[in-house]
Order: sequence, then structure tokens, then C-alpha cells
Amino acid sequence: MRYLDFFNKISILFIAIFSIIFSISLNFFLILFSSVLILFSISRLILQFKELNPFIKLRNNYSLLNKQSLSRNITIGLSSFALHLESIILGLLNPSLLSIYAVGVIFPAAAKNITKASIKPLIFKWLNEGQSEFQEKIFNYFIFLFLFGLLIFSSLFFISDFAIKFFFPKYLESIWIAKLMSVPLITVFVTNFCTYFILYDQNHKIVDRIERFYSVSRILLCFAIVPTYGIYGAVLVVLLTELSRQFFYLFFFFSNYKK
Repeated sequence: MRYLDFFNKISILFIAIFSIIFSISLNFFLILFSSVLILFSISRLILQFKELNPFIKLRNNYSLLNKQSLSRNITIGLSSFALHLESIILGLLNPSLLSIYAVGVIFPAAAKNITKASIKPLIFKWLNEGQSEFQEKIFNYFIFLFLFGLLIFSSLFFISDFAIKFFFPKYLESIWIAKLMSVPLITVFVTNFCTYFILYDQNHKIVDRIERFYSVSRILLCFAIVPTYGIYGAVLVVLLTELSRQFFYLFFFFSNYKK
């Protein structure tokens, strides 16, 4: 699986270099990029389900069901399939729709990845201080984390206008997508802290259930809404499922862990 992820990143880098050297159009680049994502998503899904073998063969030829491994691999497999499904459907419907959508999600996705990476050192620092201290800090800094997320959202909401006009002047229709897709950033900080604490408290089943619900609902909604409503349906599906996922993590944390 590590090698597959490595080749995925190398392929994307190769496509970017190829695009710069040969000055291909943005539409062709996005189609090529999406094709690679589809290929590697399907490959990842196949590998995940090949690893679903729930039986560990013993010397006496009996088998033992490894339920935890089965559950984890199912969750990862569903997540891999659901992650880019709306892009795949849009690309099959109309490559131009995919182009508009892809430009719209670039900046929110980048902001989300940067925020996740930036808070990990602080999360691990709090984890090392112990469970009770970690829990107390989440409660004490909840407002701060929420306001920081609100600041990131507000900044991206106003910057997306300038950024898309500057970098993608032919895709001004993508501006509203970038603004709406930034909404989950408001609670992304506090949700990540709560999720790590739930995992730290060994509540893996809860995380698996939430992630499985998120993936299944996203897959079903993609097939039900995106073919009919196109980009509007894709944005709606992503927002509904992502905000629901964050809500369930926050609800579980504040319902089961008291200050």
C-alpha cells in the first residue's frame, strides 16, 4: 500500500511537469489528473479488499476471525472509494464540469491539508501530557480552536476571489464553490483534536462507525444526486457528509467526556 501511494504521488508530479513542459490545456490536465486518481483509487480499493481476508490460518488448520482487522480494512476501503467519487462522476458526465469543480476545491483542500499538518505537533504534545490533561486542554481551548477555524474560513472566503481570478481567470464560476467548500474549515481544528482524543481513549469502534457512515452516505448521495444536479449536487454532497462527520465526532466527545 505504501508503494501504491508513492507511485500515486510520483505520477501526479510527472503529470504536473509534463503539463508545464508541453503547455497542455487546463481541461486536458484535469482529465489526465482525474484519470490517475480514478486508477489509483480503484487499485487502492482492490488492495484493501484483498487484505480483508478475515481468517488467520493456524497450524491445526483452524481459522480465527480477525474482526478488528476486517472492520478497519472495510472502513479504509470505503473511504478510498468515496473520497473522489463526485469528481469521477462529474468527469464522466462532462469534463468541463470537472474542470470548474476541480478549480473550486483546490484552495479549500490545500487549506484543510495544511491545517491538519500544522496542528499535529501540538496534538502529539498534548497526548504526551496524559489523557486527563489532553481532555482538559480541549475544553479550555475549545473557543480558541473554533475562532481560529473561523479565521481560516473567513480568510479563504475573501482570498478565493482574488486567487481564482489571478491563477484561473477562465474559471470564475469556481469562486462560489471555493467559498462554500471552505465552510467545514470552521470546525476542522476542534474536530481533529476531539478525533485524536477518541482514538487515544481506544474508542476505535466509534471512529470506524463514523467513518463508515460518512463513506457510505457520501457514496449513496453521489450516485443519487450528482448525475442529476452536477456541480451543485457534488458541492451539496461533500458539505452534507463532511459537516455530518464533524458533528458526530463533536457530539460523541462532548456527550461522553465531561469537563
